Amino acid sequence: MISAALSQVKGVQELILSKNRLTDKGIEHIMDKISNDLTKLNVSDNKISIIHPGLLKILGTGACQLKYLNF
Repeated sequence: MISAALSQVKGVQELILSKNRLTDKGIEHIMDKISNDLTKLNVSDNKISIIHPGLLKILGTGACQLKYLNF
């Protein structure tokens, strides 16, 4: 659901997804849809055990706007 919405809405700057029972598989679909416009990401208190490669890719670009990350 969240990943489908992210596909349709452009320019999302904040994602607060804490306490949503997200798993590694669920966060994978979301991370594939986020953009460099994201400035705040909170995925704390979920069932996530790895940092998704899509997030690492965004963090590694010079265009990354992320200023707050709570994992």
